[in-house]
Amino acid sequence: MAEWKPSRLKGGAAGLAMALLVLALDGLSLFHLTHSPIALLSFFEGLLVALSLPILTILGYWLYGLFNLRYLLDRNGLVIVWAATRQIIPLSSIVRVVRGETIRQEVRMRGINWPGYHIAQGQIEGLGFVLSYSTHPLKDQLLLVTNPLPTIEGRGSTIIEEKVRQVTPTITYGISPSDPEGFLADFELRRRLGPIRPLRQRSVQARFVTLPFWRDRIAHLFLALGSAANAALFAYICSIYPALPRFLPIHFDALGQVARIGARSEILKLPAYGLIVLLLNSMLGFWLFNRGKLAAYMLFAAAILAQVLLWVATLNIVY
Repeated sequence: MAEWKPSRLKGGAAGLAMALLVLALDGLSLFHLTHSPIALLSFFEGLLVALSLPILTILGYWLYGLFNLRYLLDRNGLVIVWAATRQIIPLSSIVRVVRGETIRQEVRMRGINWPGYHIAQGQIEGLGFVLSYSTHPLKDQLLLVTNPLPTIEGRGSTIIEEKVRQVTPTITYGISPSDPEGFLADFELRRRLGPIRPLRQRSVQARFVTLPFWRDRIAHLFLALGSAANAALFAYICSIYPALPRFLPIHFDALGQVARIGARSEILKLPAYGLIVLLLNSMLGFWLFNRGKLAAYMLFAAAILAQVLLWVATLNIVY
């Protein structure tokens, strides 16, 4: 099996530059956060850092996909490898190869599109639904037109939706091997030799990509409510912090009498505890989701309840 790789330097440099920019913004936010008095601005700086974490995770996954992007070719078929996805295409199902430079119509490709990196999808008249796994724009790609549409292996795959099947009878894969002429020569040679064993045209994805959790709106709603309640508590405390006295009643006994007085900074522990509960319950619920959806829902709901109780405790301390 021959392995053909695209050029990755330009796309990798652009992706790393974006990641470094996010990290630089995080550094500036953390520096200001740790060298300024606590106020509402502190909340927004902390929120900026928190929101950057999923952005960095997605960027990291995309960069992983870029650096493991390759095209595996043998007599049986072509396998496009990108991140956790493998597109398996029998050579017999490829009816023609079109050079992207011959496409004259304006095409809008949706997906990852930055300099040197194009993992996107779109519709081209005459070619049908197009999936690009490329490090070059459409005009520099080799477009492999197949017929019929592939089937999808793995529950919940979103690479090709049922509506696509109703719109177009074909699917086209855009690739960009670093030596396109060499790839085409190898492709024609192997196709003339014929397959050794039949392949089924399909898209295969890693298990974690197709987990039901990613499409469960109830779970997402629970997590969104818990996150919003915790973020709101952080924002509220930061907004009133400058006006709080230096010492506050932190603990009350069973009769409602003050049992302990502490520095006002201790009030920040309340939303911090809430965040810890939210993260632990979310991770445990995610782990349990496939084993018992109800148990996961209960964990997510318990995290929301914890935020409510911490809100009540905060208001009792402040007022």
